[in-house]
Amino acid sequence: MNAAPTDLQANRNFAVLSVIIMLMGATFLALLIPALNQARLGLADRLATAGQQATAGQQTAGTEAQADYQLAAWLNPNNHQVQLMLARQQLAAGQSDAALKHLGRAGSSRDVARLKLQTYIELGQTTAAAEAATELAQAPGTPPSDLLLACLAYATAARPGDCTPLTARVSDSEALQRMQRAQVGKIPLAAELYATGLLKSSNAILAKEPTSFERNLLLGRINYQLHTAAALETAHDYLTEAVQLDPSSIAAHQLLTAVAKDTGRATEASNQENLASKLIAGRP
Repeated sequence: MNAAPTDLQANRNFAVLSVIIMLMGATFLALLIPALNQARLGLADRLATAGQQATAGQQTAGTEAQADYQLAAWLNPNNHQVQLMLARQQLAAGQSDAALKHLGRAGSSRDVARLKLQTYIELGQTTAAAEAATELAQAPGTPPSDLLLACLAYATAARPGDCTPLTARVSDSEALQRMQRAQVGKIPLAAELYATGLLKSSNAILAKEPTSFERNLLLGRINYQLHTAAALETAHDYLTEAVQLDPSSIAAHQLLTAVAKDTGRATEASNQENLASKLIAGRP
């Protein structure tokens, strides 16, 4: 007859013990979480530093740096600088869509605006690029390099006339000459995009142009810089045609030599190297 009260007391004791354990666990987690967050942020900072070191060391195509920045961004998505550096690596690797996504988390600095404009150009989003160019060019103290980039965006959007007021603001002679070349025609525009590191947009313009020595040589340069197996074969095709179109071009023979070496064409590489040497020496 006394069993029921005993069971009730036991249940109460168990409930009290459970509450005590839960409170202790919550207290422990409350103490632990700040330490875990601190460790997470510290690891993110170390990975970001490793990414910077890998970039400075120019390690294999930026793959190691990109991996470091990717992990750092995952651990600390609120670090604007890491998001920017990751986007820069992705843009250089041809991952323009991914770069734009991370730029959306990188804040609103001039560096972000500049890289976002480059990304729009590479994606072929000419309207967005022109709008971003206007915003970048209107910022106070805009350097000549940014005015040049804005001019390239206008030219790719078929708005070369918008470059004219920008040229009046440029005192740097080299930047001014490049802005003027970008307005002359498609191949000069593609050459300026290539010189700015915008390979994808340069390639897209050249692909629509008829075959010529200048076009093929530049396409050869672009594909050689990409340096994948497929790109090297494509570079070989363009450069083989380029040296046929202009057998006197030392640059074309030298680049074809490098491509032939990298694709295992030893005999062809030797022949092209000899031709380049003769041209340099002024011999037929």
